[in-house]
Amino acid sequence: MRRPAGFSVAPFDVWSAIGPVGWSFDDGTSTSGASVTHTFTGVGVHKVTVTGADVLGNATSFTGSVTVYPGARAGHNALVKGRRARLGLRCLSPAGCGGRVKLNVVERVGRHGRRFLAGAAPFEMPGAESSALSVRLSPRAITLVRRAGPAGLKAQLTGPGVRHRLVVLRIRG
Repeated sequence: MRRPAGFSVAPFDVWSAIGPVGWSFDDGTSTSGASVTHTFTGVGVHKVTVTGADVLGNATSFTGSVTVYPGARAGHNALVKGRRARLGLRCLSPAGCGGRVKLNVVERVGRHGRRFLAGAAPFEMPGAESSALSVRLSPRAITLVRRAGPAGLKAQLTGPGVRHRLVVLRIRG
């Protein structure tokens, strides 16, 4: 989703030269050319129609479907032990998912003390599967963590077509 998909066709006609080739997508957009790209903005099955014509105006169309899967998703729970965070990931696409997970941790110690940690790790899942990712946390500047909220753990998966955030609060003392 939100990644360009490539489409191509090699039309031929025994009796006359090939004319224009047109593509139409179920979101109402259309384009022309033997090779095109299109970005789908929603998950699900999408219809794609290609129409080829010869120079005399005789046209032939073919309609096919493309299945668009969502990007990787993080679980609703993260386990933080010391300087390591463990986060569950799930990929629904048979083509696989990949990207990078970023974690920002604001840990409350007692009533007033806070410790700021952050970590990042790449992930690659070859197909539809669930996996656990371990991220090493290290100290980070307070100004960069403020975007994560006043207290808690925020995980953000990044990569082509991936958007997901998770917030978990950890309090000690």
